[in-house]
Amino acid sequence: MELARVDFAFATRQGAVAVLTDFSLRVPPGEFVSLIGPSGCGKSTVFRLIAGLLCPTGGRVSVGGAPVAGPRGQVSLMPQQDLLLPWRTVLENAVLFLEVQGLPRREARDRAREMVGLFGLAGFEGAYPAQLSGGMRQRVAFMRTALSGKPVLLLDEPFGALDALTRMEMHQWLMEVLARLGTTVLFITHDVEEAVLLSDRVVVMGARGSGLAAERQIDLPRPRGRRLISSPEFVRHKAQLFDLLFAEKEAAL
Repeated sequence: MELARVDFAFATRQGAVAVLTDFSLRVPPGEFVSLIGPSGCGKSTVFRLIAGLLCPTGGRVSVGGAPVAGPRGQVSLMPQQDLLLPWRTVLENAVLFLEVQGLPRREARDRAREMVGLFGLAGFEGAYPAQLSGGMRQRVAFMRTALSGKPVLLLDEPFGALDALTRMEMHQWLMEVLARLGTTVLFITHDVEEAVLLSDRVVVMGARGSGLAAERQIDLPRPRGRRLISSPEFVRHKAQLFDLLFAEKEAAL
């Protein structure tokens, strides 16, 4: 997945407003990369460009070596809200994308049943969203995203609405699932600690229009547990990223 010298601007009555300028980012297969940065810096715009929901005004966006042309590409986007349909069960929500892609309902459900254990949903196949906790709803949403079969997952603050304890549990679960799936992940978060814990690399985006400000390789061993958060190495990464974020915020004033 690659964005090469990408520009993007919104057209307004007052003229074009630059969101990305000369922005470049490459994510090799199997890597977990987090995007952090000031509000309005263009993180969600990057996602929409990769998903084919927006077209760049300059530069090139490609996934798997092929240019992105429209929304039917090689990526699957999971927003912050789970967007589960309340009248559909866990299994029925999980297979929604497969049904949209034209897979027969029986085949789609058989495929989903093979994965409910991996996603911690065994025994809840017939439950409705209102009967689930916030963490379990996010598991269903992630299962639906993963079942799409796309090699690249775009996760837009999927744990932002969860309480601290549930979020920590979801971090551990997500790392275990991704280790088995081997999927490429681009992850948006405002939580620096979350970015350090989950990522192979963290990209810091500059203020609106300034593009990529810096990036940090997270050279912490895997698997990563909760105790890692208090280690000197983890604290060092976290402090460096906070310094970069504050520098970008001050530069935007």
